[in-house]
Amino acid sequence: MPKRMVQVYIVDPSEQVPVEDSLIYMDTAPHLTDLTNQELFFEIDIKTKLADHNKKRVTLVNKAVKDRTEHLEPAKIRELKMIVVDVAIF
Repeated sequence: MPKRMVQVYIVDPSEQVPVEDSLIYMDTAPHLTDLTNQELFFEIDIKTKLADHNKKRVTLVNKAVKDRTEHLEPAKIRELKMIVVDVAIF
């Protein structure tokens, strides 16, 4: 794997989650790495970040259910979307 400058974003892509609550993780600045995208994912403490996100998520009303008030289920790691932006490749 070549060295590259990357920035990582992880979001909850559910249409039921408002945009302002969708971002779970974002690098504060690009960083240099030789890890693959999959390896980068495991470098992030995703369990803690997802637990924090799910505290808010389970309070959101599921708009797809019309006849009663139902809240969203907690998100699972496999439901998240991770985007790795290559700023530069060396």
